[in-house]
Amino acid sequence: MLDPKRGKPAITHYKLLADFGPFSLLAVRPETGRTHQIRIHLAESGIGLAIDPLYGAAAPIMLSDIKHGYRRKPGKVESPLIDRLTLHAYQLEIGAPDARPTVFIAPLEKKFAATVKMAAKHNPQGPDAFTNPDDLERILNAEPF
Repeated sequence: MLDPKRGKPAITHYKLLADFGPFSLLAVRPETGRTHQIRIHLAESGIGLAIDPLYGAAAPIMLSDIKHGYRRKPGKVESPLIDRLTLHAYQLEIGAPDARPTVFIAPLEKKFAATVKMAAKHNPQGPDAFTNPDDLERILNAEPF
C-alpha cells in the first residue's frame, strides 16, 4: 500500500508459521524500514495483527477465543491471555557484506508465549497447525530461524 500524498515505497515479506484457526503466527521480514510498515502491510493484506488498536482490532485475546467449549469458573472473570499489540521483534540480524551476520534473539514476553502455547494446544488442527513442527519449540526456546 502506498499513500500517494505521504507514503514511500516499502516491501515486506512474510511466511506462515502456524494457522491456529482464528489467528495465525507469521515470520515477517521488512525489506525497508518504514514506520508501521509491518502493521500497515498486514492490515491491507487482510491478515492484520490479532491486536492492533490503530489498524485493526483492539480487543484482547481470551482463552475462550481459542479453546472450544471453554467455560469459566462460576464467579470468576476471564483474564486476557494477552492485551497488547501482538507484534514482536523476535530475531534481528546485523552484519557487513563481507562478514557473517550477528543474530540477536528476543524471547517472547511471558503473556505472548502463553498465548502461542494455548493457541498451539487448542487450535482445530492440533499439532498440524505449524507448517514446520519444530517451530513451536524453536520459538518458545528463543532459538534462531
